Amino acid sequence: ARRTLLTHMLKKVDHSLTKRQIEMLVRATDGYSCSDIASIGNEASFGPLRSIGDLDVIKDVDKDKVRPMNIGDFRDAMGFCKKSVTAGLLERYDKWEKELS
Repeated sequence: ARRTLLTHMLKKVDHSLTKRQIEMLVRATDGYSCSDIASIGNEASFGPLRSIGDLDVIKDVDKDKVRPMNIGDFRDAMGFCKKSVTAGLLERYDKWEKELS
């Protein structure tokens, strides 16, 4: 599911991630919710703009001059966007699901 979500998100943007880097992201996002992964993708998408400079500089830059997203943008985003679901919460959910079955 994480691979599908990441691949779908990356189809919509200019990026330089290799298949290997995407697989690294899939493993690195283990335990993240779909919403968490979407937040990471959204945050990472601002990386190329942030690398240009402040708003006064960005507004005058041609779209063609903005670099593609890269693995560093995702690493930075993962440092900012934390998991919203803890291991303890997942254990409680699993226990609850077993009780209902």
